[in-house]
Amino acid sequence: MAPAKDTIGAIPSWVGEEIPVPFEVAQDVGSIKEEMSNYIIKVGPEVTADVFSMKLGVSRDTIRYVVDKIMEHMESGVPMPSHRLVLLERVGDLIVLYTHGGTLVNRTIARILGEVLTERLGYPVGVQQDAYAVILQLPRPGIDTALILHTIMDVAGMDERTFIDYAMRAITRTGIFKRKFVHVARRFNVIKKDRELSDLAITNLIELYKGSPVFTETLKEVLTRDFDLDNTYIFLKSLINGERRLVTIERSEFSPMSREVVDKISHRLEVMAPERLDKLVRESVKARLLNESMTLVCLNCGWVGSARNKDLPDRPRCPKCGSERLGALKIDEEKVRQVVERWREGKARSEDNEIIEYINRTAELVGRYGKLACLHYPVGLGLTILRNSYQR
Repeated sequence: MAPAKDTIGAIPSWVGEEIPVPFEVAQDVGSIKEEMSNYIIKVGPEVTADVFSMKLGVSRDTIRYVVDKIMEHMESGVPMPSHRLVLLERVGDLIVLYTHGGTLVNRTIARILGEVLTERLGYPVGVQQDAYAVILQLPRPGIDTALILHTIMDVAGMDERTFIDYAMRAITRTGIFKRKFVHVARRFNVIKKDRELSDLAITNLIELYKGSPVFTETLKEVLTRDFDLDNTYIFLKSLINGERRLVTIERSEFSPMSREVVDKISHRLEVMAPERLDKLVRESVKARLLNESMTLVCLNCGWVGSARNKDLPDRPRCPKCGSERLGALKIDEEKVRQVVERWREGKARSEDNEIIEYINRTAELVGRYGKLACLHYPVGLGLTILRNSYQR
């Protein structure tokens, strides 16, 4: 039976992490792996266990478990990844990239590599990480490993501005950013606390609020708590200046250490969809919205009619009296006409009140924002969200 995890802290990379592991700690783990490997070769596993048990202040049984795992990896013939040796091990469409970068650095590396690879391949790339390794799932097995290596080195060679641009693009498309954005938007009272939103709706909201205080606060929080751009940039530069060495190996099956990494985190892969796919989705949504028909009501003369959004001018006006005070609804035209007639005759029923109130509220927004307001109603966004977004 394996020893309890808390007896050795963050040392074994095959043990699941519960809290984020800092960059410095993960690097120390890589250094210990390298040192243990050298000791095993020189003095054997028993002496190595004795030496490191005293050196680290950890029980000998625990250290012996770690030594056995390192020996098993060494016997597979795969180089031992460490703080100075970055190992890329590939089997089929899966890649395990050992970085020993810590939780936040590895999360940043995974998303940036996923973003760049997805852009170059034109197909979704899956990514995930723990404190010691990054997993990449390629869209198909036949992709040349040289392309992956060139991509890693291209990212490592980016200047600071280009690196930040790619990082921002990748981070703002992650599930972490989307979940945090919803929390922040609720704190800002932009989204009602009990409102559920689809992933597409959240993506559209993020695009709509880009540059707003809600977006800026979300970005600040995720960059502080969930990602680490500074240490990631330093780490990647070390691949260029020779401080770290990148070694690649392709096999028919993973080494023992990599198998445990794959078993632990591959089921949690996050897919980095191509940006052009996002654009296609947005264009599809836009086309659907433009083809939606709206029932319009003039508050000035009582005219009721319908029109498709794409046929509306930027500033819709009543065709009868020219007023811009038009309510917009997704309700059958004939039903609305009956409600409006009763309302203007002073004979409105109790069940008419909700429709009448909605006509008045939407007329305020259509009068202020024109056609853009009409485009929001079929999406199901609340009026508070709509009003707040345009007031920016």
